[in-house]
Amino acid sequence: MAISQDLQSGRVGRGPGAGIRVSIGLLLLVGGLYFGSQCLVELPDRGIGALAALLAFPITWITFWRARVRRQAFRDFYLTPEGTWHRWIRGGVVMLANRLIIALALALLLIIGLARVESRAFWAVLLSVALLWPISYALCLKFVALQANPRFHRLLATRMHMALWFAVLLVVLVVLAFFAPVPDVRSASLDEAMLRFTMGYPARSQALDWGLVASEGLRALPHWLLQNLGEGLPSRLLSLLAWSLVLMREWLFAWPLLLLFQAAQDMLDGRIDDRLREAGLLK
Repeated sequence: MAISQDLQSGRVGRGPGAGIRVSIGLLLLVGGLYFGSQCLVELPDRGIGALAALLAFPITWITFWRARVRRQAFRDFYLTPEGTWHRWIRGGVVMLANRLIIALALALLLIIGLARVESRAFWAVLLSVALLWPISYALCLKFVALQANPRFHRLLATRMHMALWFAVLLVVLVVLAFFAPVPDVRSASLDEAMLRFTMGYPARSQALDWGLVASEGLRALPHWLLQNLGEGLPSRLLSLLAWSLVLMREWLFAWPLLLLFQAAQDMLDGRIDDRLREAGLLK
């Protein structure tokens, strides 16, 4: 089959310029996210809601596609085609609505993360990811090709690819967080620590303001504990590990960002018909 040959050869899309098209699209996406992040605090609630909906649609697509492909595998290997269950649990409106709700939550987390990012080094890393994305995805396709069923090969390659870039982004975020200034809350009460962390993020949108305050409030408690009790840890290695775990909460920002990248690739590489067939949405 042509699709199987393309997967085993590591082709990421149709046409000689598919990889270039994906990279350019991702570079434009990173640029849009960067410039958009500079004015998030000026947007009203309606603007934040519209942006969340805009970001949620592509995230809904990629999460719905993945859920449908997994459901297809379950139906085909566990159920008989003649049974009523095989027809009933294919995944339709209920699955789509569920993924839309999840996507809206992830989009809001992404917006809060974008409003908090201040390091230009992180944006430089994202530009590098956009350039390398088609190449790394092709390598994942080749690596998984000999192990996976061709029908589910793209799903496994996509999950592996996103997991690898997620690990890279998480390491970058943690390293940058080690060098970012944080309020000094040693000898401060917990209430004072909360106040110091939640100051400095005035947003016009009440929803975004609440999200930023909640995010910084969740960040304040572990920082307060480590700044006041961290000296009691028996070694510097344990202290470093504790700080890394505290700073690793940034995954709430990295994961929806990568889902957005994957959705952009799906829309730009010219293989949307193949993905629809894999999900059972197209004959």
